[in-house]
Amino acid sequence: MHAELLTATDGEGDVKALAAWARVIGVSLSKHGELYSWRWNWERLRRVPPGLSPSGVVPEEGRAHKRGTFSRYKALGNEALEYFAPGHPLVDALARDALQTTDGRASVFACRLDEALRGGLYLHVVFRNEVDPGEELRAAGLLHRALTHLWMQVRSVWIRLHPTNARAPEIVERATEQQQLEKAAEDSPVRIDRDDLAAHFDVQALWKGVEAGVDAARQRVTAERAEEVAYAAAAIKEDFKQDFSYLESVLARSEGSEKQEALGEIETRNALLRAVSQERPVLEGLALLIPAP
Repeated sequence: MHAELLTATDGEGDVKALAAWARVIGVSLSKHGELYSWRWNWERLRRVPPGLSPSGVVPEEGRAHKRGTFSRYKALGNEALEYFAPGHPLVDALARDALQTTDGRASVFACRLDEALRGGLYLHVVFRNEVDPGEELRAAGLLHRALTHLWMQVRSVWIRLHPTNARAPEIVERATEQQQLEKAAEDSPVRIDRDDLAAHFDVQALWKGVEAGVDAARQRVTAERAEEVAYAAAAIKEDFKQDFSYLESVLARSEGSEKQEALGEIETRNALLRAVSQERPVLEGLALLIPAP
């Protein structure tokens, strides 16, 4: 069970989304075998996310290099590796930057696509997971404890749209096609403004297709996260086992306000378990790719 939980909390599935956002800032990620290396030049960063420099003093120039793994399992097996996960200064800095900026929340691009990809429009949808415990649970200080088992992740899905006919949106399943779309989005994007878009497409029909595509992507991300959420809920419940045992003993021997306080503490933990089980994907951004002539 312990090994399964380690696998379920592996962060390697989020590498592409995190690396894509890092490139926007000027931070590059490369893979060497099973290890990853982050590199950047301080003077060439588009902006410096708060927390990227742990000392708080941002160098005016020079290079930075971080080497490690996104896998909790691998990091536990080699203490010399940095573990790139929530709590690591670089990962936290990139996550904060992605959440705070308004860059690229919704964009339309014309891209040169391979012949096999022509004939459709492509939607790239990015989600982050969110646990909404409510203000009472935030104040109780238990949320951080729970999120050690269910940290924030970013997931993206490619969708093929058919806005000119009644065909439903299709998830791009093939890894080769996903890679081709990612390369086209990086290499040759030309931003399209609203007027140009309206001149070539029925915007109302296109918007309906985008909404349907986002719904399909959300369902896919929810399904992909289901097992991880279940593992996290089980781990948190195990973590709370001693809490529940102690609070139930308080209930058995107490009366009045002390008993009510223990009941409240039990309900707070149960409410947090329910919130974790009801985790939902929150839309972070989307990009519509249109084949360039």
